[in-house]
Amino acid sequence: MNRPPDPAEIRAKAEKLNQFGWLLTIDTLAGFDITKWDLVLNQSYERTIIKLLMNRERMDYQKRYVETANTR
Repeated sequence: MNRPPDPAEIRAKAEKLNQFGWLLTIDTLAGFDITKWDLVLNQSYERTIIKLLMNRERMDYQKRYVETANTR
């Protein structure tokens, strides 16, 4: 589920987040709430992957929507 960074992410130095590895994914799935990390970790692999795919599709859609709206 890796994708190349876009130019804005490169300028913002998104690679600095790489130091946190998989913890960043857990934190994102937990809504940035450390008290919910265990809830995320206890989910099935399949459910977690589906959620990550949904999040990615939602982000990609929002990006496409903004780009389309800005070209009007």
